[in-house]
Amino acid sequence: TLTSAEPGGGHGALHLDVTTSAPRRDVDLFGATFQGIDQGEEAAAWLSDFLGVPSRLVRVPPEHDRKTDGLIPGTSGYADSGAVHLLSRSSLTHLHARMAERGAPPLPMDRFRPNIVIDSRPEARHGEDWAAEPHAEDRIRRATIGAVDLGYAKLAVRCAVTLVDQEAGARGGPEPLRTLADYRRAAGGGVVFGAKFSVVRPGKLSVGDEVAVEEWGDAEA
Repeated sequence: TLTSAEPGGGHGALHLDVTTSAPRRDVDLFGATFQGIDQGEEAAAWLSDFLGVPSRLVRVPPEHDRKTDGLIPGTSGYADSGAVHLLSRSSLTHLHARMAERGAPPLPMDRFRPNIVIDSRPEARHGEDWAAEPHAEDRIRRATIGAVDLGYAKLAVRCAVTLVDQEAGARGGPEPLRTLADYRRAAGGGVVFGAKFSVVRPGKLSVGDEVAVEEWGDAEA
């Protein structure tokens, strides 16, 4: 069951039994056409009313097989690229320190919308806690978390969505892109923060699982 609710409860809550047997409809994803399973009129009406534009809710069908690029290719649903976005808390802490030098306030982790957040281990001996190093995720090539095996695809290029305050639903100032441009500019253009990974072996992972790095590499320029 999928539950969607507006903060404040103005539109009530949507409780939906997600189905895989409903009709398919075309889904446009960055100019490419895929199929999605339409989740019906109730979901469409709730989303259209809440968003203020005609909307439909679709589910990725079981036969969906969209290939993604990167060092270790994989598959993805409707994400722009890469199935998993991984970011470490130490990288965000480092960004906050640089932003503070400009007098800018810190930003929440969810501003960057990572699927997996890596935290350091306070009990680790000095020099053994690789997650305490900012941007160490850039050098991971293969890792296991819980029962999931991940393979590095590429660095995550950040767009203007990071400028939007999710709580207010409005675009704020120039941060974090202004500060990231000082030290995280990619050779091919844009700024990078975090890394995208392909799912090599699907499985279950949980909060608190150890990130076991099987292979390291050099960070991309």
